[in-house]
Amino acid sequence: MSSVLWQAIGYAGGISLGILTLVALINFLWQRLEQKAEKAAAQPAEPTSAPEPGSTSEGSAST
Repeated sequence: MSSVLWQAIGYAGGISLGILTLVALINFLWQRLEQKAEKAAAQPAEPTSAPEPGSTSEGSAST
């Protein structure tokens, strides 16, 4: 086979490996993002402490 053909095969193989590596990296990063989102959704947010009845100025004024 001619050296040009081997060069073309080498370039095609290199490009294919590059694309596969890029897809694997994107897949890995996507899964990490999903895991972080699941962890954030599983943890309850800081509970907003609602004022108890009677502790606001309106509640204590209605006595």
